[in-house]
Amino acid sequence: MRNESGRTSSDAPFELRVSLKDTDLYDSFRVTLPPRFKGLKIGDLIKTVFPEDGAASEEINEGMDVRANPDLPEIYLSLSEIFDTWRRGDCALHFFANRGPEIQLSESVGSHISVRQSAVGTPPGSPVLDLVVEQTFDVLAKFEEWGGDRSALLQWLQGDTLLYFIDKHGFQLPADAQDEAARRVLPIAADLQSRGLLSPSDQTGLLEITEEGRRALGDMIAETESYIDQFDVFKDVAYDLDAEVVEFGRGHGADYRVQVYDAEELDVVRTVFLLRMYDGTLDEHSDSWLEDIHDADFFNEVLRPVLDRDWVDEEIIDWIIESGFAHNEEQAEAGRERESQRAIIKRIQSE
Repeated sequence: MRNESGRTSSDAPFELRVSLKDTDLYDSFRVTLPPRFKGLKIGDLIKTVFPEDGAASEEINEGMDVRANPDLPEIYLSLSEIFDTWRRGDCALHFFANRGPEIQLSESVGSHISVRQSAVGTPPGSPVLDLVVEQTFDVLAKFEEWGGDRSALLQWLQGDTLLYFIDKHGFQLPADAQDEAARRVLPIAADLQSRGLLSPSDQTGLLEITEEGRRALGDMIAETESYIDQFDVFKDVAYDLDAEVVEFGRGHGADYRVQVYDAEELDVVRTVFLLRMYDGTLDEHSDSWLEDIHDADFFNEVLRPVLDRDWVDEEIIDWIIESGFAHNEEQAEAGRERESQRAIIKRIQSE
């Protein structure tokens, strides 16, 4: 409530509402907190409500009205994972209070608590802090932080994207293109020409994929399929530490592929991009790719799984990797056995 000065009472509990930008109000996490939380900084409030171990305190659990929204524990878990991703440095978070301008973690909770609007002629509503969180992923910046060359990476991404649309979508690019959108990709095409992957046709004047370019595409496909064969087992993993059991492909597990690529010392950015090309992700941009190819944010979104991923401790991922490779070998052995049985049956039937 508000006192005579018009400020919220310092001894009244308040509701914290946390939601991701552009999500429905029903999907907000809501919890009632005691008055002492008003004296915290925004950053300290987040640490207290969403601790690093992911376990809500008894005080937080008691403040959830699961009768009003039974999904609150699941929403809480999802938000906790986002804050864990942030703490690992894999994403950036921006905070907005009460749908207003961006606020800083150093600002006080109490200064951003407002009072819900009530119907005309009724007492003021209860105090609330409506915290909106915007999550962004900058894979290119992270790659640079890892010691990579951002410019060289963008050049490779743009070149492979242009090759992809020429090959799969039949994009026609004249060597002397006059159309503005086409002319803007000519420098990308020039780099591909310098590497012998594109060459202008004497008959049409269009830039065409050379034999060397076809070999490069074939090599990328073979490389990608090898990743699928080895690592797709890790896209659906459930484990039980107490029972010492790891299950694959049951439809309810986590996707640890990117963490496995990293553990196996693969180039994570390259691997993810090749897989995203292979699975048709670029096809979703078939109407806009000529503009998108110049936009770093486009590639950040394509590469988002590099940072937006499931994650477990190193000891657990080592155990999962060992179990996954053993599972692959068991599946391969079962396949060989079935093939052998089919060959025997076929031979008997032909006699």
